[in-house]
Amino acid sequence: MTNMLIETRPLGARFAKTLADSASLMRGHGAVARRRTIPNVVGRSIYLDLNARIQLQSMQLVELNKDKARSRRSVRKRRRVRRVDTTPARGALEKKAKCA
Repeated sequence: MTNMLIETRPLGARFAKTLADSASLMRGHGAVARRRTIPNVVGRSIYLDLNARIQLQSMQLVELNKDKARSRRSVRKRRRVRRVDTTPARGALEKKAKCA
């Protein structure tokens, strides 16, 4: 089990090797990016931040839409008028037929 922090050089080297030419968000560290040149790292970092913000906003919209759908269903349930069966019961029809 690990505390999920990169505290030693060997852990950092292993993580960098795994990361290859990519970027990652790390709990407790923020973001880390690895590219061949500094301008590429900066660009990757900018888009990593932008993409994370967009993903967060879209996840919040999904939750908002789920909440709206739940409230619409509950309103429909409250508005639903209970249907009343107006046809007489079988026994009542048979009694009327015998009496006539």
